[in-house]
Amino acid sequence: MSLIVGEESRRRVFEDLSFYKGSIKVRYDDVAHQYFRVAGDGTLVLLDGATTVVHIVDKSQALIPWAVKKGAEKLLRIVPRRETASGRIMLPEMPFADFEVLVNDAKGAHKEHLDDAADLGKQAHAYIESQIKFEMGRITTMPPMPKDDRVLSCIQAAFEWMDRHRVIWRATERKVMSRELDACGTLDGIAYVSSCDNKFCCRRQFENELSLVDWKSANGLYTTFLYQTAFYVHATVEEFPSLNFQHRFIVKLGKEDGSFASWHCEAEDQELDFNGFLHCLDLTRNQREAKLRMDAREDEQKDYEKLLKFEARQAEKLKDCGKVGYQGVRKTLPVCVDGKPCEKCMSIWRSKHDG
Repeated sequence: MSLIVGEESRRRVFEDLSFYKGSIKVRYDDVAHQYFRVAGDGTLVLLDGATTVVHIVDKSQALIPWAVKKGAEKLLRIVPRRETASGRIMLPEMPFADFEVLVNDAKGAHKEHLDDAADLGKQAHAYIESQIKFEMGRITTMPPMPKDDRVLSCIQAAFEWMDRHRVIWRATERKVMSRELDACGTLDGIAYVSSCDNKFCCRRQFENELSLVDWKSANGLYTTFLYQTAFYVHATVEEFPSLNFQHRFIVKLGKEDGSFASWHCEAEDQELDFNGFLHCLDLTRNQREAKLRMDAREDEQKDYEKLLKFEARQAEKLKDCGKVGYQGVRKTLPVCVDGKPCEKCMSIWRSKHDG
C-alpha cells in the first residue's frame, strides 16, 4: 500500500532522481531519508526504503542487554564517590532525589552512544565516498582527513579491504529503485573485485568480477544486511538487466583498531537473501496497513464516544436548557435547544397558554 503525501511535503527540498531511462521520477528527502515517486498528476507517493524495511526484524534480544550495559557504565562513571582513610572507595550520602537524577541521566546513555556512532559512520562513509570518487576521476581534490581517531580507523579498514581485493570502482553512493516493488535505497558501491588470499573470505579464486560493496560501521554484522544488499542487487539488475553481479561484500569497519571483518556472499546466495527482503517488505506493508486500519477504528470509536457525550448533553438540555427568566408569555413555542423546547420551558409555556 502506498501513502499519498499532502501539500505540506511539497514545501520540502528534494533531490530529483530519474530511473528506467527517465520513465520514473523520484524525489529524495535527505533530511527525512524518504523517497517519493512522482505520480502522473504530480502527487508524491511515499516509497518503501530498504533500510527502513529491514528494520522490521527485531534486534532487541541483542540490543536490550547492550543498552542496559551502557546505562550501567554511565551510572558508574557519573556517580559521586569518596575514598576512605583505608583506601576504600565509598559512595557518599546523598538525597534520594539526587540519586534519581543520576539514574535518569544514565538511562539515556545508549541513545548518546547511538547518536555518536551514527555521526562517526556518516563521517567515515563521506570520506570513503570522496576517495572512491577521486579514484574514478569524478572529483579532483580530496576533503581534509577527519580528526576523530575512530573515523580514521574506519577509513584505514576500508582502504585495507580495497587493497586486498584490488578493487576497481564503477559507482558509489548510488540511488536504486525497483519498479516491481515500488521501493528504493542507496547502495554504497559497485566495483570489479578480485579474490583475496583469505580462504574464509574468498573461497575461490577470481579476477575482476562485478560486486556490490556495503560499508558498515556497526559493532556487529546482522542478517538484515544480507537482505538489504540483496535488494540493492535486485533493483540495480531490474533497471540494468545486462549487469551480472557475482558477489556481495558487507564490510564491517573497525572503529578501534583499523581492522575489517566482511561477509562475502556469492551469486547463489542472492535468491535466498532477496526472499528475506521480500518477507520484510510484506511484513512492513502489512503492519502499516494494520496500523492504519486500527487507527481508523480508534478514530471511529472516538467520534462515536463524542457523539454519545453530545447526545447526553442534549438530553440534559432538553430537560432544562438552563435559561433564566423565561416567562412563556409569547404565543409561539419556545425554541431554546436547537429549535426545540426543553421540558422546563415547555412546562412554563403551558402554564401560561393551556386552558
